Amino acid sequence: MQAFTGTQPTLETSANNIRDLLMRSVSHLRKDYGALLHSGGYSLFFYHYGKIFEDERSLDAAATIIENVLTGEMLYSEKKFSSLSYCAGISGSGWIATYLGREGLIDCDDALTPLDTLAEDFFSYTMQRSNNDFLHGASGALYYLLSRTESPEMEAVVRRMADALLQSACETEDALYWFHYDFDTAQTKPGSLNLGLAHGTPALMSILAKAQCVYPKLGLEDKIRKCAHTILRCRNKVESGSLFGYVQEMDSPKDALSRLGWCYGDLGVAISLWRAAEATGDLELRKEAISLMEHASHRRGLDASVKDAALCHGSAGISHIFFKYYGETGLESLKSASDYWMNITLELIRPTDNCITGRTCWRNEQGFLASFPLLEGITGVGLAILSRLSKEKLDWDNCMMM
Repeated sequence: MQAFTGTQPTLETSANNIRDLLMRSVSHLRKDYGALLHSGGYSLFFYHYGKIFEDERSLDAAATIIENVLTGEMLYSEKKFSSLSYCAGISGSGWIATYLGREGLIDCDDALTPLDTLAEDFFSYTMQRSNNDFLHGASGALYYLLSRTESPEMEAVVRRMADALLQSACETEDALYWFHYDFDTAQTKPGSLNLGLAHGTPALMSILAKAQCVYPKLGLEDKIRKCAHTILRCRNKVESGSLFGYVQEMDSPKDALSRLGWCYGDLGVAISLWRAAEATGDLELRKEAISLMEHASHRRGLDASVKDAALCHGSAGISHIFFKYYGETGLESLKSASDYWMNITLELIRPTDNCITGRTCWRNEQGFLASFPLLEGITGVGLAILSRLSKEKLDWDNCMMM
């Protein structure tokens, strides 16, 4: 399977099937407020499906779902402080509500104002515990606030948060990075650099790059550039398979392989370097990002270690990243890779007797699971397909810093 064999009708049929499955299932899905894991992501899919296919029922579903999230957010946060996280909590759903507000689907500014303060509190709470993680910690709260309406007051908040993140970094004369946070021990590992866009230094650099782009007076360019070059120093010495591993010990660096995906490995590093290039105007960093993507575009089959279709670490996420940056660069190698992985995706999402969402989510202990969320389920796969079908560029993927 070397090229994309799916046609426009094939993609439309897949999008329709996902929409119908979600419509049948949404009343039974979890009602908590995680943007990437639960309710918020469903509203993104229904909104973009409704716009592309002019389907009012889907647009109504999108508005209803996100409005229900906003209605319950304060009660939910009071019960469980960690529910403010970006991935599984309402900071992420706040990002999606802001996005849908700007798209004109809902009016949510007033409803989100209390969440802005809660996000600041969550940032402080998790920073005190050395958890600066994007998906589950402090930097996710900052990323949410960067989506809100720009103002001098918000700029001051963002500056304080960016300063706090930089103060928590390990910085030497020629390096800047953050110690890997181990969720099993709830502690950082000194001297260890996490190379994942989901949880590591590339994510934190990307968020600071976003802050610099939104508020140019922050003056973070030198720090971002130093961090980017620190990440590049972690590149494997031998170029075979992936060029970056998962975690690098800075005092005793070793080559390591990583699978192809959004969360870890070459594509996530490439995206973070692209964001750093945007924030600094550094064309060499942009070239490094493109070179990484081109190298990754040649990884196929078993070499990529892909088992499922999820956005996080599966074929749909890979296809979407290549498709997005094909649009940015015009490189046919990226288009070819995107076609290849979309073809894989369309096969993986065929329903089975045991799994109505197909082979969308794999767990080593449990095998394939029925999975609906944006990050690891059929909703995210559907959004990747909708980006292919849309006549306009869709920006929903900014929720994952793609």
